[in-house]
Amino acid sequence: MSEVSRTIRRALDARVSAEVAPELGGIQGMVLGRIVAANREGSDLYQRDIEKWLHIQRSSVTSMLQSMEQAGLITRSAVQKDARLKRLQATPKGVAYHDRVHDTIDRYEAELQAGLSQQELAAMRRGLDVLLQNARSIIESSAGIRKE
Repeated sequence: MSEVSRTIRRALDARVSAEVAPELGGIQGMVLGRIVAANREGSDLYQRDIEKWLHIQRSSVTSMLQSMEQAGLITRSAVQKDARLKRLQATPKGVAYHDRVHDTIDRYEAELQAGLSQQELAAMRRGLDVLLQNARSIIESSAGIRKE
C-alpha cells in the first residue's frame, strides 16, 4: 500500500511540474489552491492552518512555504496582534499558477481513476476513510502512551 501512495504522489508531482512549473509539486499546488481560495473569500490563512489540514509537522510546512515564497508564489506577512503568526497571501504569479494547477489536478484525477466504476470508487473511498480513521486513532493512542 505504501508503494501505491508514493507512486500516486510522485505522479502528481511529475504532472504538476511538467504542466505548470518545474518548481511546483502536487502538494505545493494543493496548498497554493487553499491559499488562493482563502484569499478570494477574504479570510486569513496561516501556516498552522496548513499544518492541521495536511497533518504534517511545522518544519515540513515551513520548508514548503519558504520554497513557495522564494519562487514568488506567495508572501508571508506578520500579523499585528501576534507576531508569531504569518498570514499567507498568493501573489499574482501564484494566482495564475493556481488556475493551471487546478486544471492539471482535475485531468490527473480523471486519468488516475480511469477504468474504475463509480461503485468501485465509492467502495475504495469508504475503505480509505476507515483506514484513515484507524490511523488517526493509532496516532492519538500512541501519543497518550508516550505521555504516561
